[in-house]
Amino acid sequence: MQIANYASNQMLFSFNRWGGGQAGNCDIGIGNYPDNVTNTDWKFTQSATNYVTKNLYIFVRLTNAPIIAANTNVIAPVIVTHPASRTNFQNSAAILATLASGTAPITYQWRKGGTNIATQTNAWLTFASVQFTNAGNYDVIASNTAGVATSLVAVLSVTNPPPPTGYDAWAAQITGTNTAYNQSATGDGYANLLKYATGSSPTNSDNRAQMKSTQTNGLFALKFSHNTNATDLILYVEGAYTTTNDAPWVGIATNNHGSWGTTTNVSEDTGTDPATDVVWDTDATATNRFLRLRVTRP
Repeated sequence: MQIANYASNQMLFSFNRWGGGQAGNCDIGIGNYPDNVTNTDWKFTQSATNYVTKNLYIFVRLTNAPIIAANTNVIAPVIVTHPASRTNFQNSAAILATLASGTAPITYQWRKGGTNIATQTNAWLTFASVQFTNAGNYDVIASNTAGVATSLVAVLSVTNPPPPTGYDAWAAQITGTNTAYNQSATGDGYANLLKYATGSSPTNSDNRAQMKSTQTNGLFALKFSHNTNATDLILYVEGAYTTTNDAPWVGIATNNHGSWGTTTNVSEDTGTDPATDVVWDTDATATNRFLRLRVTRP
């Protein structure tokens, strides 16, 4: 018995009884003898080292049975992390993100209102500066060769940012670009943050940021204007015996977000606008002392 590819002169499988009168030596063979001409019928396992072997694949399909994919290791995507709805202020940054399990590679396609967004094929969707036109319903489709999965819809809402407060509201009145803390918007040499702390105008020069010295109960004191509405600041009154850069400045009193706390060496007159604060030195023995006001915004 032989199974052959006749057109290619290839023997695939054979079972022969050979020898004298074909009465003995049953054997099975596969493949062709090397010369492929004179001995094409002799392919027996007893001479296997002399033959070129071939692989024979037999595929069986049951009647009415479904076709099974050849590669059963590919797993279709499943959305593990859905993008979350969020609300952003206009001009703020936003990101929507997803994660799908399944056999790699997995590709993503973001959609807005069911329409594909061009070039947005990562697992995340970013907005550097959200605008009202970006508001809407977003979802993402994850896919590989085995199938697709669609995420739940995430709603991106956009609202107006809250009005500026504190220093930001004060600096918003500045005409020009010198709005940084250490700049002087009015050109009078006083830093903007100090002018804000002392109730100075953001548009006109005045003397409210000027420190004054006085004496209280025989003690040296620092007198200055204080914007009591500047609750986003911390004020430090400090003293030192020299004014060098490495001078050991020592804290005398601290105003934390508008409150002097339980400090007893401070007098604050809120009958004026801005208020007038007097902070006297706590070193009663000091005969040569420097005081300063340091302003920070956490």
